[in-house]
Amino acid sequence: MKGLIRIGSVWGVAVRAHWSVPLIMLLFAYGLAGRTLPVYAPGWAPVAYAVAGVVGALLLLASLVVHEAAHALTARRAGIPVRDVTLWALGGMTRMDRPTTARAAFAVAVSGPLASLLLGGATIAGAVGVHAVLGWRMPVAVLAWLGGMNVLLGVFNLLPATPLDGGRVLQAVLWWRTRDRERAQLAAGRSGQVIGMALAVLGWLAFARGASGGLWLMVIGVFVAVTATAERRWAQLSMAVRGLRVTQAMTSPVV
Repeated sequence: MKGLIRIGSVWGVAVRAHWSVPLIMLLFAYGLAGRTLPVYAPGWAPVAYAVAGVVGALLLLASLVVHEAAHALTARRAGIPVRDVTLWALGGMTRMDRPTTARAAFAVAVSGPLASLLLGGATIAGAVGVHAVLGWRMPVAVLAWLGGMNVLLGVFNLLPATPLDGGRVLQAVLWWRTRDRERAQLAAGRSGQVIGMALAVLGWLAFARGASGGLWLMVIGVFVAVTATAERRWAQLSMAVRGLRVTQAMTSPVV
């Protein structure tokens, strides 16, 4: 992926951000400051909403790093080499070698959503605590929004659709049951195609009814469907050449 900038490292793993990350964070900050916070914490000055919106967007970015860092740390504990973590407009991805066992693949896949759900629950609990003890509505609104976003991130990523984490979990389970990695990848890719197109249709219907967020859902759905299709083709190719020698595929000897 081009246009990457290194922003730091976690446990020795480089963390890079695509140029689209500042743009999407700006959109989150604008939506939080202009729509969400004035509803849940009315009566503040515009500059206070702007600052809180930026803080909330930066905390969300940190949450994405935590999600991907969970993948990276679990992979390292399983002995899987990890290259780097990349953040971009549709979330993040951790580049690593392929797991050698279904158990390792399952652990790596489920670690990210689990981290997001735990972080979301802790943040929501923090919002409840701040509201009960201090009653500060602005921090409570930011924490509640952040907690909800993390829970949404964890739940959405558990959808059984490759390349989402839930698709990797499905693939690991099928790999364990069938003892066939490529067949499991083929089934997970098929699930990703179906769910991706369903998300795209739902997004289009929501956008047609005036919900601007539907456009984002439609883009995510198309991305999931296209990526799942590519993974299915790769699995089909791997199954087709399984056990085939190079000499059997050659039409003439190479000098």
